[in-house]
Amino acid sequence: MWSLMPLDDLKRGAPGGSGAGSPNLTQIHRVPRGLIIGVAALIVLIGTGSIGFIIAGLSPVDAVLAAVSAITTVGYFPSQLSTGAKLFATALILVGVGASFYVLGSLTEFLVEGGLRGTWRQRRMERDMEQLVDHYIISGFGRVGQRAATQLGEKGSVPFVVVDTNPATIAVAHHRGLLYLEGDATKNVVLEAVGVRRAQGLLACADSDVNNVYVTLSARTLNPDLYIVARAGDPDAEQKLYAAGASRVVSPYTMAGNRMAHLAIQPLAADYIDVVIRGQNLGVQIEERVIPPRSTLENRTVGDIRRRELAGGHVLAVEHDQQLITFVDDTLVLVPGDRVLVAGTAEQVAHFDESFGKP
Repeated sequence: MWSLMPLDDLKRGAPGGSGAGSPNLTQIHRVPRGLIIGVAALIVLIGTGSIGFIIAGLSPVDAVLAAVSAITTVGYFPSQLSTGAKLFATALILVGVGASFYVLGSLTEFLVEGGLRGTWRQRRMERDMEQLVDHYIISGFGRVGQRAATQLGEKGSVPFVVVDTNPATIAVAHHRGLLYLEGDATKNVVLEAVGVRRAQGLLACADSDVNNVYVTLSARTLNPDLYIVARAGDPDAEQKLYAAGASRVVSPYTMAGNRMAHLAIQPLAADYIDVVIRGQNLGVQIEERVIPPRSTLENRTVGDIRRRELAGGHVLAVEHDQQLITFVDDTLVLVPGDRVLVAGTAEQVAHFDESFGKP
């Protein structure tokens, strides 16, 4: 017999909703405004000086050369300068020296503060984010987000990127060597920058329920197939998050209360579940996989897959036809899109992954 549990009972809602966000991307490192203004002023001075020397009777080439010489204080000028042109060159030298020192100071400050290095790092991270596929996005890097990142990091091969607006938490992500972007994840442009259309899942971990609702709305609009897990601080926010498109909603306070109750009433059961989930001291891994289209696992029974691909491992549960099957019969036929919870040694799980090309 199969034990069927409707997923709607687990979700208490259905994906849906939409959202939008106006572009407002906050870059990690930007070229100082003063440096930009100073360079622009030098360009204007060279142009103005060139025009002035042309009016004074110089050829265009000599005029540009004279303007650059004046601004850089090189001191080279054609001998045929008139008195007016000489006065104009003097004024240009004085203004040019001030502008040059201003640009030099801004550039020095930029380099000393690590701005150039930061810009290179940002561009490298942008390139890395452009190459992400089937990754996870962590929106909000507070205590919950940091714990989620630790768990994903322990999986080893699970790529993810952190998004937050708080410079302090972004500094934590930087210190931990994570891929991150400082920006508002409720905005479409930020989600696009972290590859939401190519992502496998999103974790809305912000302390604000409102923020998590908007992030869920925006992400669901950009990627209808995205698996979204959202945090709910207020019980009333749970249904709103499901209506916004969350696949699952988690309340840290509810989970903590349940955990404390289980530890108080059934400590052995709670400890055993922890050991099984983490695979500690068992030599067993519990992994979730999705049956891909056109794979060797398509339209085959669980028993056949368990004997061959899992090499004696176990299929603990299957999400099949929108139903969660917790007692899986060997005669169940798997189809593309089914989610399978398998248990086995590292070698058995690796053999199972190789059967349909999972890296």
